Amino acid sequence: MTKFKRGVNVLVSCRCCGLQTHASIDGNRDINLCRVCYESAGAANAHSDGDHTPSECARVGCPVARGVACMHESRAPGLK
Repeated sequence: MTKFKRGVNVLVSCRCCGLQTHASIDGNRDINLCRVCYESAGAANAHSDGDHTPSECARVGCPVARGVACMHESRAPGLK
């Protein structure tokens, strides 16, 4: 029988878009971000740090290249 650590498999609202998600992603506990917002934050951070060039923005899903704060904003209408 698998035992879950408290807080690891808890469903929460994403603090960016409101979508129901797990409290932890990739071993990072209590970040409360869905996968799209988590990846978007990483890409935006890499952009501001100069870790990818403007020509690489589309490949890495950079929200800065699309002119949005987070990639969840570019989802289909009606979705958060």
